[in-house]
Amino acid sequence: MDLMEYRKQIDNIDERFVKLFCERMDIAAKIADYKKENNLPILDPRREREKLEEIADMCSDKTENYAR
Repeated sequence: MDLMEYRKQIDNIDERFVKLFCERMDIAAKIADYKKENNLPILDPRREREKLEEIADMCSDKTENYAR
């Protein structure tokens, strides 16, 4: 495989990644709205730590710090 083919693969992944990230951010905004409407704290540090650990655990040892 040559450099241009690798770059094309990266571009394809980036496109999918950005779409999923935007979808995730839209849902996160809905969660924030729900919490505001129900007088719940917006930030949940315990949940944030748990989520970061789950994400890191999905990665290989070489990439877990980058994912976190």
